[in-house]
Amino acid sequence: MTVLKNLGKGALRWLKERFEEGRLIFPPHHATLKHQFKDENLALASYFAELAHEGMNERGVIRLLQAVLDERQEPVRRYWPVLSGLGEGFGARLSQVVLDESFNMAEERVWLSSYNLGGRAHQNVLKGLVTRLAEVPSLDVRLFLDIKLLLKRDAYQDGSQAAILEAIGRDFRQNWPGAMKPRFFYDKRGIEERDSCLHAKTTIIDRKRILITSANLSRQGQEQNLEAGLLVEDFHLCDAFAHLFQELIEEKALIEL
Repeated sequence: MTVLKNLGKGALRWLKERFEEGRLIFPPHHATLKHQFKDENLALASYFAELAHEGMNERGVIRLLQAVLDERQEPVRRYWPVLSGLGEGFGARLSQVVLDESFNMAEERVWLSSYNLGGRAHQNVLKGLVTRLAEVPSLDVRLFLDIKLLLKRDAYQDGSQAAILEAIGRDFRQNWPGAMKPRFFYDKRGIEERDSCLHAKTTIIDRKRILITSANLSRQGQEQNLEAGLLVEDFHLCDAFAHLFQELIEEKALIEL
């Protein structure tokens, strides 16, 4: 097999075509290969003779050559640049379109992180998620959000810290339409440290795809600002980021409301 893997794609195709056309008899003599393979003709002839001795026929060697050629094919593209704020074009996919498409394909998990969720996000940016959660009630939906922006609202200025956090969680669940609610986590440093915040923007869909972007889950982030990101379909990357967020939860860096 090594001798075949050392050949270029043109040489492999040459061999395959001539076996298919009957212009090469299997196993070929080294003299018939000498013109095309000046340095490899002896090694190739010996390799083909060994395959014939093991019981391989002409059809088998054609399939073998095709398999080696298939390994040389360019990998299927599994990543796409994503933009928001400029409309279609520029060789990139639209962020909101990617989100809606991703929500619609979710079967097990939708984990999202954002600095700013925006007012009434469930009515615009996350509308597709609301619909999908109603269709698949078992969906594990988690929102990882920065809490500082919420704490600045007038409604949460009075009371103890515990009471304010309870009110934020209650309001969030009441305002989310439908019987099934996402789980809401916040970065505890947003309360304890003035200069720290949760600023990550990711969307993890099952073990299928992940969107890593500069865009918040707000209408401004999805429609107005010029934001850029990368959509990747890779279960290893999905698992790695899900494990990261799960570890942050277990280590109490992210707290559930």
